[in-house]
Amino acid sequence: MKIEIINGESFTTKTVLLTIGWIRTQCQLNVTGENTEKAAYRLLEAEDIIGKNILLVGGGDSAIESALLLVDKNKVTLSYRSDKFNRLKSKNTEKFNVAIKTGLIDMKFSYNVVSIEQENVHYK
Repeated sequence: MKIEIINGESFTTKTVLLTIGWIRTQCQLNVTGENTEKAAYRLLEAEDIIGKNILLVGGGDSAIESALLLVDKNKVTLSYRSDKFNRLKSKNTEKFNVAIKTGLIDMKFSYNVVSIEQENVHYK
């Protein structure tokens, strides 16, 4: 799947993993394609996911924790709609900042998913 971003930047991935936290009901992006096999809302058995290019969408502790679980064996990009995190646990913030600084996680702030297609994810 080719991830295309409005500013012309792009990268390729086979799977999009959406990690959106739970309040009372499951949050969704409300975009075309989010209910296909290309998107998932739960991370089960992260240790079995190896050698993948993974796009996570979210800005809460669930997204950060998922990214940190996947980063050792995969290429991980995290997309968040805001320009900074507002409510993370301090331990998650510390570990996540190290992963970004060392290049283990590619962080995309102020990115909004517009649609998910079989071969592409579109951002605004």
